[in-house]
Amino acid sequence: KSYNLLTGNIGGWDPKNWERLVYPVRAFGYTLGCMDSVACNYNSEANMGDGSCTYLELGYDCDGNINVEVGVEAFGGIVFYIDEASERGLVAANEDLPGVFEWGCNNIYFNGALNSFLGSGQLNTQEIINNNCTTQGTYSYDAFGIETNSIGITAAQKVTNEIIAGYDDWYLPSIDELQHMYSSIGQGSSIGNIGNFQDNSYAYWSSTQIDEIHSWSMGFGTGEIGNGDKYGVNKIRPIRAFGNWIMGCMDETACNYNSDANMADGSCEYPLNNYDCEGNIIEYFVGMEAEGGIVFYIDETGYHGLVAAMEDLTEDATIDGEGTPGYQWGCFAMWLSGADGQAIGTGYQNTLDIVSGCSETPIAASEALAYQLENYSDWYLPSLDELKEMYYTIGNGGSEGNIGGFSSNWYWSSSESNNYGAYDVNFSDGSTGNFSSKTKIVRVRPIRSF
Repeated sequence: KSYNLLTGNIGGWDPKNWERLVYPVRAFGYTLGCMDSVACNYNSEANMGDGSCTYLELGYDCDGNINVEVGVEAFGGIVFYIDEASERGLVAANEDLPGVFEWGCNNIYFNGALNSFLGSGQLNTQEIINNNCTTQGTYSYDAFGIETNSIGITAAQKVTNEIIAGYDDWYLPSIDELQHMYSSIGQGSSIGNIGNFQDNSYAYWSSTQIDEIHSWSMGFGTGEIGNGDKYGVNKIRPIRAFGNWIMGCMDETACNYNSDANMADGSCEYPLNNYDCEGNIIEYFVGMEAEGGIVFYIDETGYHGLVAAMEDLTEDATIDGEGTPGYQWGCFAMWLSGADGQAIGTGYQNTLDIVSGCSETPIAASEALAYQLENYSDWYLPSLDELKEMYYTIGNGGSEGNIGGFSSNWYWSSSESNNYGAYDVNFSDGSTGNFSSKTKIVRVRPIRSF
């Protein structure tokens, strides 16, 4: 509006692009401030507004504290859970999503969506999405004439695709969150079914998986919890969180457990089997890769044992007529004192005795002693019993098969049988060669102790 100082007439609604004269004014003696009594910073002494008024954010008081009750519409839906001490809560969307939907991931089991507690629905939902769950449904309407997930979308996918009341962070509730809805704003509530939940033939899906076939659901007509078939269809009611939720790992057994977290975010990290969180071995087991090789023997203490190298020796090896790389045992027709140990624990001394009494190179014992791998240089040629133990634990005779990657050929032990022969073991069937000629070309797999 404009004012004509010559005539005293007030102008009409003049276009803003018209040109008018301007006479500046200033005030004196006024108290500036917010003059709106409903504003958080209302100043009762102000007599000139200065544009400083600030107002409540929906769901909060003027001090920034959550100021809602269960059943109130705020934060995009109906509040059904409040933790006043921690200033946080959960809301359910004002209505069900149209149609009914499968949970998905039929005949598939994964650990990430097993959570049931308050604050776990978001993690469950994300885990379902991450596992690319699919459905079998292709129908448009069910027997009751209700529209179904005709495009095969899962309940979790449908929820996360929604934008409701301007919010896009909705998810499928965990079973505990679903129960809380029922008892606070559903049919089980003392204030009545203000959430307008349906009690027809369909239950409501939770995001909590039971096994590869079932997930938890809940009928709001009776409050009964059911183990719904993932192939079946149910209704869905999205929820979202508000307030002081701290995302983090909530599993106390995880390496990165966060005691302050109150909403799981899938960040938990766990140690590998038989290791602690710092990567230290806490327990050895046969077949594990450790100490530079593959563990094939553990003594009664559980902390000491033997490992085999990851592969056979080939450097400076002789290739026999069948293309097998190997070495002679050495010193044919010569008896080497002390190199006749066969028991577990005698291989190292046997190897030392062989190289001490036999100057020939390269032979099986000298090559095993010279071997270096993974910063370990204390390898040696196994005794007969150590070699047989390898066959029956990590070779073809082991319960898990040939995890050591052995060839189906003979392997030298460090156990001498007489002047002309030594013991070797056939890793195709575990048979022992009692008097194999020391000149024979045979494979070598070094071992070390820990």
